[in-house]
Amino acid sequence: MTVAGPGRPTTPRVHRPAGRQRRGKAPARPLFSPQVHLYLAKHAIDPMIALAVGVRERNGCLVLVYETPNGTRYERIHDLRAGGRAKSKQPKGIPLCLWWPEGREVGNRAVLLLEGESDLLAALTVIRRGAPLDLDIALAAVPGTGMPSERVRDELTALGATEVVLGFDADDSGRQYTHKVAKALDRAGITVTAIKLPDGMDLSDWLASRTDRGNWLAAACILAEVVT
Repeated sequence: MTVAGPGRPTTPRVHRPAGRQRRGKAPARPLFSPQVHLYLAKHAIDPMIALAVGVRERNGCLVLVYETPNGTRYERIHDLRAGGRAKSKQPKGIPLCLWWPEGREVGNRAVLLLEGESDLLAALTVIRRGAPLDLDIALAAVPGTGMPSERVRDELTALGATEVVLGFDADDSGRQYTHKVAKALDRAGITVTAIKLPDGMDLSDWLASRTDRGNWLAAACILAEVVT
């Protein structure tokens, strides 16, 4: 017991059972599992930026929210549990559409159209971390080369796009798709150029291998070549 001073009441000590401590704040829950963090790091993606545009994890899978041109929202699932390349699942009955994680507003900006969500998130990471040049560009991704080029064209023309930079994978299917999409966009009066990547690479792989990511991406968009 504490002895009271003049005019001060006696205050009893509080005895806590041995082994019990004051409860502090619970430890912060990790944004993603170690497996997903490893996947994001391998693809040069900042987890906080992925989280900011609505990417979530569910049962070892990445969940990305899409919105069709008519406003229907749905989830596209990337299953990472098998290791290696992610396996994607598209809801039945919903046609493939472009992914616009920052919104579908194009305005007067060029559109950087990439193959796959990981490439877009890697480019977005570079831009939000501060590309050295003023890279004011709208970002979109095709969910795969199975999306018809005519549907790509229709979605971009409906948004008023006048300039598109393609950044598809540097493999046979990516190069073939580049020519298909470029031809469809050109016929719609859209200026089309393409980023040149090393053979066998996609954009996220290439960015992950570099230390000058911002410089390279800005220069690649500015120096993109006309598709012939």
